[in-house]
Amino acid sequence: MSWTDSGFFYNQSQPFYSSVVDGNSFSFYDGRLYNENNKCYYYGYNGDDVNQNVTECCTSMTPINITNTNQMCTHFTSASNITNISDNSIYASMMIDYELTDSNVTMVGKFSGSPSYEPYLIVDDAEGCINILNNTIYCGYPLYPSGNKLLVFLSENFNNTQIFGFANRFIINGNLTLKSEDTAFTRSDNCQTFNNYPYDSTRNLSISTKACCETFQDLSSVSPSSVSATIPTTTSGSKSFSNFNFLTLFLSLIAAFELFKA
Repeated sequence: MSWTDSGFFYNQSQPFYSSVVDGNSFSFYDGRLYNENNKCYYYGYNGDDVNQNVTECCTSMTPINITNTNQMCTHFTSASNITNISDNSIYASMMIDYELTDSNVTMVGKFSGSPSYEPYLIVDDAEGCINILNNTIYCGYPLYPSGNKLLVFLSENFNNTQIFGFANRFIINGNLTLKSEDTAFTRSDNCQTFNNYPYDSTRNLSISTKACCETFQDLSSVSPSSVSATIPTTTSGSKSFSNFNFLTLFLSLIAAFELFKA
């Protein structure tokens, strides 16, 4: 976007689309899911004396059936290793505890590795967590009644460049905790892995993660059944951007390792 004001020429990049494409579905930039009751959302972007209002809508949904397991995961752990592709030596490691409540997920990550490794966490396209004490990152993130898809990334600054690595994904939809839109975590199938995702090609590094549900809440008061849902739930809201370059993140993910695909 370009404009002239008081004799000065301005050129500014502004977001025109912010939904996240993961697998075969869309979600709002902060992880909220689309459904039949919430097909559109609004956000306002304010920066450098420029106000921009954007409305985004889901125009097509595919019905799916999810088996109700009567079990909801309330505590996850994930272990990520960033390794050198050539010899499998470990550059850095991160272990994260996730504690889920009705309205929030708390993440505590402990990292080790190279003395120069100073990571932070990014959740969806909405939050960067940089609260670090004694090699531990602390992060809280809201959960919405409409459902949430949480994409978690490890990031660091290296030689004035932001490096990103995909570390975890899980979906909260009603009383279900899901690996994907139609597959729930269960006591007999409680883990998922993400192996050898590119992390930093200039240093020949990749990232792998194993994430597991450690604690299930019994929902036996709900009879087992099949629950109807839709692929691509959002509500209106105001969007603000921090100093993290999330647009660069998602463009790099699309180009580098095809995590997101329409």
